[in-house]
Amino acid sequence: MIDEFEQDYSNEYALWWYTRDTFLYRQLNKILRLQDIEWLFQFRFFIRHMYELLKQLQSEQQNCFVTNIVYRAQLISCEELVQLKNSIEGRICFVSFLSTTRDRQRALFLLGDNPTTCNDNLYPILFEIKTEDQINDTLKPFADITKMSAFDNDEQETLFMIGRIGSEDNLLTLGTLMRNSGRLDQAEKFYHRMLTEIQSEDHLVANCYQGLGLVAAAKGDLDNALMWQTKALEYYKQILPVGDYRIVCIYNSIGNIHWRNK
Repeated sequence: MIDEFEQDYSNEYALWWYTRDTFLYRQLNKILRLQDIEWLFQFRFFIRHMYELLKQLQSEQQNCFVTNIVYRAQLISCEELVQLKNSIEGRICFVSFLSTTRDRQRALFLLGDNPTTCNDNLYPILFEIKTEDQINDTLKPFADITKMSAFDNDEQETLFMIGRIGSEDNLLTLGTLMRNSGRLDQAEKFYHRMLTEIQSEDHLVANCYQGLGLVAAAKGDLDNALMWQTKALEYYKQILPVGDYRIVCIYNSIGNIHWRNK
């Protein structure tokens, strides 16, 4: 299978490869769940190709996407169930590609014979996802992938892009997720790795500087926090107009650092 992938893979078949019962589906979602930085960068080309195809399909289907509710069946732990209950009226972030179906009965079938019974400390959950508010979101595209899937039409599968990881710009959101969840060393490593992967003239350089500044501030290393935020400010001043919100945000961060240094 690996030899076949190396010989035959092309970007227009990324969704077909993803939906096949191969190492790709399992390995990629495992990497995304674990947020393994090294492997994530290895799979970056494949994630980008999936993103582009989903965006293309979403554009094609924008005026004919009549089903505004899709379903996902999933077994979750008790801890995850508590988090879900605490997130009522809020937002839920899935850390992998989200596969759903338009067929509610099919989703219930995947939960097994007892869809209301807890087994092995796992609880069956049926997610009902309304899509009408997301149809124009090109950063997190979703689409019916039937015509590009390796499965038959019975799947009626709609696939959602993970968070905001489709392009280089969106990939930075992973660093934000790491930082906000307290994995500061991972986030720092991630931003440094990004800096080695992007061109020096890319505007994402400033985003990485800013992220490193926020990580340093969270660690209490205010000198380095100030250094990184200043580098981001100098970079932005070269490419952005005075008064741009990104410059204002950095001035605010620098002000907070000076206030903490009193």
